[in-house]
Amino acid sequence: MDSTLGQQSLKSILIFVEIPFNARDFDRMGISTLSETFSVFLFDLSTMFNPSYPRSPEGFSIESFTYIHPLDVSELNRSIGEIDRIAVVVDYLLEGPAQSALRSLISSRGITAARYYSEIPKGVYPLSIRRTGSEVKRHILRTANRLRTIASCRIADKICNKISIWSGLACGRIPSANLGQRVDAHSMDYDIFLREGIANDCSSFRYGVFLDQGLYRNHDRFITGNRAPYLAEPYGRAMENFFCGLEDRFGYPIFVARHPRAKGDDIPFAHWRLLTRSTATLIQSCSLVLTHYSTATSFAILWGKPLVVVSSGLLESTSSGSYIRGFAKELGAPVVNFELATSQHFKTLAPKVDVPRYQRYKSLYLKVPGTQENGLWRVFSDAILSKR
Repeated sequence: MDSTLGQQSLKSILIFVEIPFNARDFDRMGISTLSETFSVFLFDLSTMFNPSYPRSPEGFSIESFTYIHPLDVSELNRSIGEIDRIAVVVDYLLEGPAQSALRSLISSRGITAARYYSEIPKGVYPLSIRRTGSEVKRHILRTANRLRTIASCRIADKICNKISIWSGLACGRIPSANLGQRVDAHSMDYDIFLREGIANDCSSFRYGVFLDQGLYRNHDRFITGNRAPYLAEPYGRAMENFFCGLEDRFGYPIFVARHPRAKGDDIPFAHWRLLTRSTATLIQSCSLVLTHYSTATSFAILWGKPLVVVSSGLLESTSSGSYIRGFAKELGAPVVNFELATSQHFKTLAPKVDVPRYQRYKSLYLKVPGTQENGLWRVFSDAILSKR
């Protein structure tokens, strides 16, 4: 690291991530906005916390910030020591003993940590989940580890100087989000909504969008230990049959919005209309949105699009079922089993926008009521500067 880093005239913001940083993160984390007011140092800790997680092509410019990729705690500690006038650390780390130890280290230096909080709807967790003997053992171990994690994280949260960034009122359900200074703001998706333009002009575009969620990809197993619920080929084949039924029902094409971390060789929709352009732009101009429980459903709520929640017997028997039921209940959206849907199901399918439910969802998950229509990271920067 350059020895002149300690000579910058601006106050510094440190950003900690543990999933390989990419161009999408650069945009969503407001690097450009933050760099207008602060010297920004991005610490990509993926090698330390998730060394097996596949790395994405970087695709971002480092002209506006300093990118640091430490390999261990000592290198991280040394890098932090070379940075002057640290205003805050923005913490995107997950929960765990190692992460809590790092938070304690930051606190011991007297540095304030800010955490961005977001929630999505959850329903009742399935009471009966089919598991093999080995899966039961893994579940017991994960549960025990989670209990230890919760205990260590609560200790770390109590000793940290903290700023909690709220994306919606539902953040109040998270115990750690109620600690320290609270900054009322909105979600990262709402930021994109503001940039894309609040105006909604979709009267001449008749098509549906399925939000690919990567349920056939195993990338997250490197973090959660859970396997993807589906293999790519059978999932893709069943979904394509489902899309055909929807097209017959509504008379317009269904497009697949590619998952942002998906790669060309692991996408199962080989024979379908796969689009890689901005998911927000696709939803802004569409007539229907199909989702399992993707966070990109936010754009359907913000632009007032009818929704169909897509489920299956397998998904209902896993933790995914909790989120699927949560989304459907919060939004009053119909739930369709994509593996069992028949012509009769499609014939009676009539999704509509429940305006009161959509407004409630917005307040709970997308924007704290009464906050300004300004960029998320502009709101955060103002809060940091006014605090000093």
